[in-house]
Amino acid sequence: MKLTKRTDFVLRTLIYLAKQPAGMRTFLQEIADNYNIPVNHLTKIVHQLGQLGYINTYRGRGGGMEIGMPLDQIMVKDVILHFEPNSELVDCSTCLLRKNSCKLERHLRIAYEAFLSSLEGVSLADII
Repeated sequence: MKLTKRTDFVLRTLIYLAKQPAGMRTFLQEIADNYNIPVNHLTKIVHQLGQLGYINTYRGRGGGMEIGMPLDQIMVKDVILHFEPNSELVDCSTCLLRKNSCKLERHLRIAYEAFLSSLEGVSLADII
């Protein structure tokens, strides 16, 4: 399974922030420069991460961002499920084959569930 660029950027942002010393705020431009992420994409990602409570954001002088919860409470599977647009690996709605005669969708669903299952219990603390 391939994650969208957006989800990749989300995970990279969380990893970057997780590696910073406790209490140290990081600026958006720093993450954008280190990972070569377009600032406009990163701005939207940071906003959503803040809304979900994964990070704390601060405006104005001395602003920036930092991890918003303990690393062992940020589950990789949950992050992926929040940011992936849908779990369909293929769109069978326009397929000319009858649904009952094609088993591709079922096998891809099993593979997707195995992927998610492999991330069960994996926290941000486990991957940094």
